[in-house]
Amino acid sequence: MSAFRCVDGASAGPEALGILIPPGRRTLVLLRPRALAYDLVPLRPRASNGQGVGFDELSWEQAAAAAPQLLRALDAAWNPAGLATVVATEGGFVVEVRIGERSLLACRRIPGEMYRPAVFGVRCEAEDLAAQLDDLLCPPAGVTREVYFNTRHFNR
Repeated sequence: MSAFRCVDGASAGPEALGILIPPGRRTLVLLRPRALAYDLVPLRPRASNGQGVGFDELSWEQAAAAAPQLLRALDAAWNPAGLATVVATEGGFVVEVRIGERSLLACRRIPGEMYRPAVFGVRCEAEDLAAQLDDLLCPPAGVTREVYFNTRHFNR
């Protein structure tokens, strides 16, 4: 049985997960935990030479095809130990979530601004966010998390 149940975005509760595709010729497939002030932004797959780190922008058509795949991958990746990890960087610590073959980076959600990785100066702050993400992305047995898709309407 799936740990996730699709609902209409207007009726989704405060702990729902949104899969969003912002408008634009080049866009992202975002995973939005409503309960947090962060979005999970997909990273471009790393090339074998280490190049290619950055956000994975897609055409709108590619993103529309990838959105339901993200939900299937999330359901398949469910792990009681969690999916979020804390990664040390030059400037501090970031939170990365691995869903199947995809990596997503926690970015603070600030309306009107471009996404930037949320960098924490103290490891325990990043660990707190990772734990909150794990609670939302890997609900305990018997708990079903609501998921909604928003691929067209960004007026809310």
